[in-house]
Amino acid sequence: MVRGSVIALVFLLFPQWVLASDVRLCRGNDWQPTYVNDVVSGDPTPYYVMPDGSFAILTGDWVNQSGPGMCALYGVRDETYFSNCFQYRQLQCGCDAKSVSNDTCKKLLNHTGSKSVTGGKSDLWQTSQGDMVFLGDVSSGHLAEYGSDQGRIVGQYRGGVLDGYWIEETSRKRCEVEKDGSFYWGKVLFSFDDSRTRFDGYWGYCQEQPSHKWRGSK
Repeated sequence: MVRGSVIALVFLLFPQWVLASDVRLCRGNDWQPTYVNDVVSGDPTPYYVMPDGSFAILTGDWVNQSGPGMCALYGVRDETYFSNCFQYRQLQCGCDAKSVSNDTCKKLLNHTGSKSVTGGKSDLWQTSQGDMVFLGDVSSGHLAEYGSDQGRIVGQYRGGVLDGYWIEETSRKRCEVEKDGSFYWGKVLFSFDDSRTRFDGYWGYCQEQPSHKWRGSK
């Protein structure tokens, strides 16, 4: 059967993606699932793991990627808890905080931002603004703390990029509006390398676009 025929057949048979009501949790690293979701954030969005390890959001319609459709095109990496492409429309397992022992889940939770840069553990970094501790749990949006004027970083970490704000008790410039309990804050943008051992970034005052360099490593 040619690829176009497979696409048409899957679209007709499975126009919607259905989530299992009682998703099992991923455990161990002896197998790697293809259908997963982020349980930590509570987001039910299902992801299909591509052959190269990247993640594709399954939206339910063929044009924007359906579960059976992706399976028909690329298959599954492991058939644990799996039937076949034309019958299977559920998650193989969900990724929670205890699933970081599974390589796929660890990568997904970093991708979605439910785990910190360091994979769930607080870690000390040396930066151009002094020592910084990245926190293990980022679900609250409180990502890091550093020594300068009781500084902290709030925002979101997703796909190797931290986008947020630095906040301190005092600074050279006082903002007109308060953020997170302080008038001394500004935007930050950090980009991390693939090994999560170094970042290059920028910071600015208040709502100014970040233009001052901020680098760090561990």
